[in-house]
Amino acid sequence: MTHIFLYSTATEVGEPSAALQSAVQKMHDLVADLETKHRFVAVQGHSHTVIPARVTGTSLTSRPRPGYAVTLTTVVEIPTDNT
Repeated sequence: MTHIFLYSTATEVGEPSAALQSAVQKMHDLVADLETKHRFVAVQGHSHTVIPARVTGTSLTSRPRPGYAVTLTTVVEIPTDNT
């Protein structure tokens, strides 16, 4: 078995739940991709951080707004033989 560290991040304006939801969706996509390539994928552990952040939009005229940045780290175990 091999252990892999997966990381996802998100920054959203408003409540921390919005940033957490975005980061969780990205992590879900990473794990789902591994599940299509391997017969066995087990999550061994995870951690997360949620920190206040000033979020700037994509427009040059947008002002920074209060929001949150989230980072998820997940350790997964997959077969060494890649099947």
